[in-house]
Amino acid sequence: MKTLQSLYKIATKKVEESQEEIAKIVDVMQQMDDRERKLLNQIDYEYGNATSQSDALLYSFAGKFSEKSKDEIEDIKKARVDAKKILAEKREKLRVRFAEQKRYEILIERKRLEFKKSEQKKEQAELDELSSVRHILSEADS
Repeated sequence: MKTLQSLYKIATKKVEESQEEIAKIVDVMQQMDDRERKLLNQIDYEYGNATSQSDALLYSFAGKFSEKSKDEIEDIKKARVDAKKILAEKREKLRVRFAEQKRYEILIERKRLEFKKSEQKKEQAELDELSSVRHILSEADS
């Protein structure tokens, strides 16, 4: 029973580790989304600012900023695709680990039930023996 409980604890630890890994990946993906949104908003702002001020130099800087930002956005999109693949792998790993943890839970519960039944049988045997001793003693007294 202790071995099963130890294995269950190890399996639980692995599940928790997988959940933490997934949370980190999701967090990184959220940061990617935030960065992409920020860049797109900044591009709009720079062009809007350059247009409103009718400044050709400012407009050319906005164009260069836009090019660099779009390159970074493309890099973010590629990284997001990779992150989604890794996330899918981690989720599958979590599913397998969770199934393993669940198997140990079931085995532990079965062992507990077996132990409980065994204890009940012992108790019943003791009661039966006590009853038969009383019966023998009561017959001897009569």
